[in-house]
Amino acid sequence: MKTTLHQLIIFIIVYFSYGYAIGQRIRICPKDLPCHNASDAEAGLMYILANDSVKIVDLLSFKIVKSIPIKTPQGLEFDKLHPVCLNHKLYLINNSGGQTYILNNDKLEGIDQGVSHNAQQFATLFTNNGKIYRYGGYGYWSYRNFFCYLDSLTKEWEILEPTGSKVFPLGSAYTIFKMIKDDWYVFGGMILDQASPINGKLNDECWVFHFKTKSWERLGNLNPKFVSMHIAYFDFEDNLVLVSYDAQNYILDLPNNKYKAYSKTKAGPFVNGGIVLVREPYYFHEMVYIISRGSGDQNLFLYRENRDDFFGDFMGEGEIYSSDRIWIGLVAATILLILVLGLLTWLYKKRAVDKIRVAEGKIIFKTRELDLEPLHFALIQLFLSAEELTSTDLLEVINNDHLHYSQNMRILNNLIDELNFKFNLLTGLKVEFIQFEKSAIDKRMKAYKLQKKYFYGLKSPGIVI
Repeated sequence: MKTTLHQLIIFIIVYFSYGYAIGQRIRICPKDLPCHNASDAEAGLMYILANDSVKIVDLLSFKIVKSIPIKTPQGLEFDKLHPVCLNHKLYLINNSGGQTYILNNDKLEGIDQGVSHNAQQFATLFTNNGKIYRYGGYGYWSYRNFFCYLDSLTKEWEILEPTGSKVFPLGSAYTIFKMIKDDWYVFGGMILDQASPINGKLNDECWVFHFKTKSWERLGNLNPKFVSMHIAYFDFEDNLVLVSYDAQNYILDLPNNKYKAYSKTKAGPFVNGGIVLVREPYYFHEMVYIISRGSGDQNLFLYRENRDDFFGDFMGEGEIYSSDRIWIGLVAATILLILVLGLLTWLYKKRAVDKIRVAEGKIIFKTRELDLEPLHFALIQLFLSAEELTSTDLLEVINNDHLHYSQNMRILNNLIDELNFKFNLLTGLKVEFIQFEKSAIDKRMKAYKLQKKYFYGLKSPGIVI
């Protein structure tokens, strides 16, 4: 009898534990919809923008407590809005630059005098001392390297002047940001490729902006682990966590220039290579929250996992960046580094390069894949069908006859930049996949070319296998 009772107790514990584990997710929306989120730590709420509505999640009870359909102002695309919480209010900001709204019941009310200027796309948003800030961003073939903030008096985005600085970082987009008191760390993302000014490349520098003195300080070059694109990042107390494409998660202690690596756990809903999409994660009350879907899911879910379950076994530690001061005077180390880099370059050239596969609506590299928008897929099809293309050839795909030629060219160049970024994000390679150079047919002309050596050969028109 005791044995039977003991077995029953174990069964009940296991059953309810399993039920708890599989219940740690909330369906948000279909998988292909844009989805951004922001959190109010004091209120314990997460606001999720999805499917033309705002879903409000109580993080402690892990339930959607309210879903508010949003009436978007005419001419504004809902998927370009990014949420920010400030003083228990939800602000929605046009990610193309300018245009800030506050959510009042189910309506968006404009609170600034700005317009969508498209000069700070993919900027990094954050709040500090009761203000909303934006750093960096891309627009009109250049990247920004300054902070701006929404002034509550002028209702305009004002530039935060770096009056105490003599050195400045290169402008960047998709920048990783961490604020620790009055020190604002920026690194990673994409910067302008000086050799090909209409294209971007991965950023390998780490900088800190000292808010009190309004001055920049270059900390050094990033560890190669952190140069390749990450899946996502989030604040973790005084540190920063990078969710990477490799088999590890990293905790970054930026002031002390130290990182700790942990294996990805086997039980998590967004680890072990099954992930194909991640939105902005969030850490709250010992739990990690993340919007994601696995390779077989048809919907986006909000998952949560205990911090101890999120981080697996300790794998090692090292430096985040190589300090500029450490390298001064170390001539022998520099020579050794050059020799090692030369050897690695030689070995790299000798090894076979993995190929990118293009399936209907997506690109695939090894076990990773990214969904493509129709225009992106159409451009890739065109590039794969020709050795080189003129802007006229490519503009026929865009087919915006109602727009001026200069507007169409801006759209085209943005699309090519986005494709190059997607290929970099997918492969982790610092390669300019689509190039702009002199035509092989007529040297007086410029043409666009795709580096086909990184792609598998065609089996049927427009499809790569």
